[in-house]
Amino acid sequence: MKQVDAFNEVGLPCYYDLHHKYLAKLRQIQSYPGNEDLKYGIGLESHFDKPNIPYMRGSLDTLAAAKVPIWLTEVDVTKGPKQVVFLEEVMREGFGHPGVKGIVMWVAWHAKGCYVMCLTDNNFKNLPQGDVVDKLLDEWRKVPEKPKTDSKGAFEAELFHGEYLVTVKHESLKEPIVQTVDLDSKSEAAIKA
Repeated sequence: MKQVDAFNEVGLPCYYDLHHKYLAKLRQIQSYPGNEDLKYGIGLESHFDKPNIPYMRGSLDTLAAAKVPIWLTEVDVTKGPKQVVFLEEVMREGFGHPGVKGIVMWVAWHAKGCYVMCLTDNNFKNLPQGDVVDKLLDEWRKVPEKPKTDSKGAFEAELFHGEYLVTVKHESLKEPIVQTVDLDSKSEAAIKA
């Protein structure tokens, strides 16, 4: 599926209906005979000057009606005194939207300088933009340190894709159960005692 340059030109009248047209085109493509079992997704180029967060949210809400994964791609914010603030707003809005399944940043480092936005300097020390990304990742990766199960022995957590070392302790066990759980987008982990 072609990417929509979704957020670059916010404010131009021709863009207000763009997402509805894109959704209609996607539904048209999905309706063609033989296309019902294809995998679909929406990639949204996400270059920002001054983000219009309500517009971003409305656009994501509209496109989420397609019920296909949405990825924010090429996320960056142009240089300026509020770059870090705007980056955090964009990242939080994208991460918090239930239709968004991933975020890819546009932060190409080059020894002669960044294209638009860098997370580190030439010595690979974090810049303020890198600090805000690290802060958000730390916040979003937090897993309860000592979670408790419910009355049925179940515990739920939203986690990033990846590998987790899980330890289960209970008075009925002779020793803790330690198990590695590998999660992808469709995983549900069950640990059996």
